[in-house]
Amino acid sequence: MVFRLLLLLAAAFAIGWFGAPPPQPEAELVRLKRAAMTVPPWQPPGEAQAVALMPAVMTAPFWGIPPATTAAPAPPPPDMRWRVSGVFGLGAARKIRIEFRNPARPPLTLKVGEKLPSGHVITRIDERTYCVDIEGASYTLGVERSE
Repeated sequence: MVFRLLLLLAAAFAIGWFGAPPPQPEAELVRLKRAAMTVPPWQPPGEAQAVALMPAVMTAPFWGIPPATTAAPAPPPPDMRWRVSGVFGLGAARKIRIEFRNPARPPLTLKVGEKLPSGHVITRIDERTYCVDIEGASYTLGVERSE
């Protein structure tokens, strides 16, 4: 009985082993381009090109020769950055306070209808938000309330 069971298992294994389909070749992930690539031969620059580049090469700063004209450095642009630092007042008398990053510029207090430093008009001021009109669309922006 055990012998028959072993014989049956061996037969099932042999059928499974030899009856399996043959392995398929792996598919190519990338197909290689078969077109021939041609690179033109290198040609040295002509004498006219070398002569034209000579003044630029000879006056380059890495040779230790200072440039012929030295312009004064341009002053840094003024710091135009600002932020809305708070909402003040109650009801229709609400205003927003604008503080600039540059400490030399005093803070601004603006109400509805006035323009922000960016040029956008304030359309509404609520307790913790304010609305601005940007190209015909109304945007609501948040800010902390200050007393």
